[in-house]
Amino acid sequence: MLLGVVRELTPNERRVALTPAVARQFVECGYEVRVQAGAGESSSFTDEAYRAAGAEIVEDAHGVWTTADVVVKVEPPRAHPTEVWHEADLIKEGATLVSFVWPGQ
Repeated sequence: MLLGVVRELTPNERRVALTPAVARQFVECGYEVRVQAGAGESSSFTDEAYRAAGAEIVEDAHGVWTTADVVVKVEPPRAHPTEVWHEADLIKEGATLVSFVWPGQ
C-alpha cells in the first residue's frame, strides 16, 4: 500500500501531515511512503529526513496524488493558487484521503 504526503497549499499553513519519524513507522510496517518535495519544509523537516526514514521524494504533487492509495494532508483539498488544477481532481480512483475536512467551509 502506498501512502502519500503532499505539500499544503493553504497560505501560512506550517503543518505537515506526516513527520519523518511517523513515516519511518509506516515503512517499518510495510507501507511505501511517497512525499512531495518540500512538503515538510515549513515544519522544519527536510526531504533528506524523509529519505532517511525510507520515504521516496517526488518532485510534484501529481506524483503523489495520482499514485497513492492513501493521501494524508492537513487541510482539505483545494485549488492550486497559481496553476489550473484542484487537488481533488488529481486523487487516484479508489484512493482514500485522510485530512481535516470542514463541511461548513
